[in-house]
Amino acid sequence: MVNKENADVRLWLAVLSEATKGGHHPALWLKVSREVSAPTRYRPEVDLGKLDRLTKEGENIVVPGKVLSGGRLGHKISIAAVGFSEAARSSLLSSGCSILSINEMVGAEQVRVII
Repeated sequence: MVNKENADVRLWLAVLSEATKGGHHPALWLKVSREVSAPTRYRPEVDLGKLDRLTKEGENIVVPGKVLSGGRLGHKISIAAVGFSEAARSSLLSSGCSILSINEMVGAEQVRVII
């Protein structure tokens, strides 16, 4: 039986596998692929407060792990992550951030990875 998280990880790995073969920044997507393919307990967990400190308005952000609700995000970003806590998702949407799929993020020009 495949749970939702495993299905999401498989989708990410399929998309990242294609991205490492060409396109924009294949080395970046290879690094993200390695992070995503790690066991869940080794994937990064990033709080909204950390995102607030490390990002600027309008940036494209990839988190190869889970986004948690600790802290507060004071500006709008576009973000793709393997998972979001319910509180983090609602906080991001209420602050006007865009939650994107990995497919949309692979085609973006300027992407930062937050670990």
